[in-house]
Amino acid sequence: MQRALDLAEKGRGKVSPNPMVGAVIIKDGDVIGEGYHEYYGGPHAEINALRQANSSCKGATLYLTMEPCAHHGKTPPCVNSIIEAGFKRVVVATIDPNPKTNGRSISMMMDAGIEVDVGLLEQKARRQNEIFFKYITTGMPFVILKAAQTLDSKIADTTGHPKWITSEESRTFVHKLRSYVDAIAIGAKTAVMDNPRLTVRHIEGEDPYRIVLQDRRELPTDLHLFKDNEDNKTIIAAPPNEIDIQNHKQNAIMWSVDAYEDGTLNLSSLLIKAGNQNISSILVEGGSLLFTSFLKRKLVDKIYISIAPKIVGAGTPAFHELGIDTLEHAIFLTEVKYSKKGEDVWVCGYPIWR
Repeated sequence: MQRALDLAEKGRGKVSPNPMVGAVIIKDGDVIGEGYHEYYGGPHAEINALRQANSSCKGATLYLTMEPCAHHGKTPPCVNSIIEAGFKRVVVATIDPNPKTNGRSISMMMDAGIEVDVGLLEQKARRQNEIFFKYITTGMPFVILKAAQTLDSKIADTTGHPKWITSEESRTFVHKLRSYVDAIAIGAKTAVMDNPRLTVRHIEGEDPYRIVLQDRRELPTDLHLFKDNEDNKTIIAAPPNEIDIQNHKQNAIMWSVDAYEDGTLNLSSLLIKAGNQNISSILVEGGSLLFTSFLKRKLVDKIYISIAPKIVGAGTPAFHELGIDTLEHAIFLTEVKYSKKGEDVWVCGYPIWR
């Protein structure tokens, strides 16, 4: 099963909004076939494993990181091919949360006389597809907050420019994160001050959508987000009364999103809009006001914070007032992992909402 999980990981960033899935076929103690879901719309893991199998699968055991699909999508139901192949046993890490399957394939295989075991390395499998699990069950994207800060928690100096707080190794890792998600979100102030490209340049990978959350400020037409928008993936999310003002931006996709009473975008409405557009994951990259808004509304699923060994004293803080008055009410992270990239320390975890 661990081998199947390793195979599934090869599909990260390539199969969204589908899950990553890996498959391994064992017969008489030998691996006779293996495969993974390689790209969206392509054959699923179990089909690729069946095609690779160098002998009959009759009597063999199939290890799958997720229950096979039981519905027609981009491809036919995989469970039918598994039953037809004559497997004696199928071991599944986790049930498919998609309501179109969700245990249906398990029942079909058992009715066909196949021995089915569910739950081997289940937590690993669920974590691997945490994006899919949230998206398919709620219709809303998985939200990752990523902040790069100094030792004294500043994301920009007094000039407002945040560039190159962290090392080149950290920046390469950020590009890897970008390649894993469907979209990046930033505020209009960050778009103007930093003029980012929000693309994948340091590694191979597909550029995500780039969402700018519009406030009352005008967005210059010479920003990289508009000048370098040949892929037509730049999105401006604005309140209905701002759409006409921003509509002249070159090739930008316009989203009309409800606003709160203070005029800022309703983030829940934004996430629903994104989910309806098959965006299953969003990386929130800045700035501090946007970080704070997502945290205050408990809309963050995962947090990455990189800490550079620098102190600037004055500057822009990573987070503003969150309405938390005591440490007992602080946002705690669970399943915390620490890593080092260049001279920077990275902290990753999942917020516990109280």
